Amino acid sequence: MRDLLEAGVVSKIGRGVKLLSKGAEKFAALGKSVDLEISDASKSAIQAVQEKGGSLSVQYRTPLIMRNHLKPYKFDTHKTLKVPMPPNKQVKKLERLSKKGL
Repeated sequence: MRDLLEAGVVSKIGRGVKLLSKGAEKFAALGKSVDLEISDASKSAIQAVQEKGGSLSVQYRTPLIMRNHLKPYKFDTHKTLKVPMPPNKQVKKLERLSKKGL
């Protein structure tokens, strides 16, 4: 997600990046496989990326972990932040994403 932000593909990232099928034809025109880390995706967007040989992955991040991921220079390099267990609501969302194919 940090690379997408630095490249200017997305303007801001709140809780993550959601990939929608509106740009599925752009993946076909790209002609290369793409490996992305996202927060959510639609089924048709997942199929469009996987048809070109790409992959999508989801990683749970709290707001603090997300800020550390996007702006690592603002955090102490000697300390590492641990990712806690997600709350029940988030676990259910992650289970729905795995059913979609992520």
